[in-house]
Amino acid sequence: MKPKPRKAQASSNLQSFTLNSFVRRTDNTDELKLLIQQHGGELKRKGRSRNWQLSVLNSNIRILMSAISRSDQSSWQWLVKQLDAQQSPATMAELLALLSEHPELSPSQLVERSGCDLALARAAIDQFEFS
Repeated sequence: MKPKPRKAQASSNLQSFTLNSFVRRTDNTDELKLLIQQHGGELKRKGRSRNWQLSVLNSNIRILMSAISRSDQSSWQWLVKQLDAQQSPATMAELLALLSEHPELSPSQLVERSGCDLALARAAIDQFEFS
């Protein structure tokens, strides 16, 4: 009997980011950890090193980045840059899935949530509405 591929499917929606010297670079690290956890992220230390790994759903990356940007902690802004630099672009399938969950999204809202460009957002909305 073969095991079901649920874990592989769930992990495809997760994106992992390596955060070198996470604790040393941030002030009020416990507050940041709590903020990450509130936005569906999971932060784990890699072994006994200073490096950490952040795992977060693709749909929550932009929301997390926005929440960190709105904070008054200047030491947290490097994390936004790291997430932005390491984030993989959204695929058409991911955009269509996001639109099926939230069909009322405008192109600019879709760009904000997914990180795609405006042309891809418009193409996804057209494909979603006409299919």
